[in-house]
Amino acid sequence: MKLPLLILLTILTTSCTIQVNDFESCLKAGNPALESYPRQCIHKETTFTEEIWKLDDIQLRQHQDEGYYGCFGCNTQNPAICVDPTREMIEAEETKEIYCNENFEVIRNYNP
Repeated sequence: MKLPLLILLTILTTSCTIQVNDFESCLKAGNPALESYPRQCIHKETTFTEEIWKLDDIQLRQHQDEGYYGCFGCNTQNPAICVDPTREMIEAEETKEIYCNENFEVIRNYNP
């Protein structure tokens, strides 16, 4: 009776394993975030670093007629640099594929 129970427990434990391959999945696996900047998470001696591409006050905006992108807002430097948008620029969603960096540059991780 003990052998079938052991096999069942092994199957259940194996099927619930979370694959850890980035910062978010490291946290989901129950590992704590280290108090660093950017935050880090360690899983089985592998360190994953939080991507901080959306943690500033710079917004991606797109020209409503011509479609080009620009970055506007204030960065975190001291003293802060602020860039105001024109009325034609509407807010666009930042993703890992297109976002603004702290130098107000549009970063593209794809071919437009």
